[in-house]
Amino acid sequence: MALKNEVRLDDSGEDQNCWQDGLYSVTYLDEGESDSRRSSTLAVLREGTIFGSDEHGGVFEGLFATTRCGSAACVVLRLRVPPGGVLLTGERVGTAEAVVDVVGVLSGKGGELKGVCEIRGHWMGMRLRYVGRLPQ
Repeated sequence: MALKNEVRLDDSGEDQNCWQDGLYSVTYLDEGESDSRRSSTLAVLREGTIFGSDEHGGVFEGLFATTRCGSAACVVLRLRVPPGGVLLTGERVGTAEAVVDVVGVLSGKGGELKGVCEIRGHWMGMRLRYVGRLPQ
């Protein structure tokens, strides 16, 4: 499967997907629930990279790549959790900073990017909503 960060246009001139560089709100959900808010994050997507921070002081950076047709995307993040922090899963990280890998698969539908991510063996729902453009 070839991965590529691009938006393709169909014959009508409309986006076939909603991947675009910009600012996104990210909400993590408990597995199987569509509206329960677990945590909110702001993320910047720019040219295949994604980075941001959450409301608890965690920061992340990683890669965001779409399939060639743009119907799905893979997100690979490295999350740094401050000492004494708690992961979305409820796991406490201890007295030292923790570095946690987060991997997710998303698809675009109805102006949202939705999917699942894995955090230390626990599956969480992930929803990204476009907030706005980045400064040029």
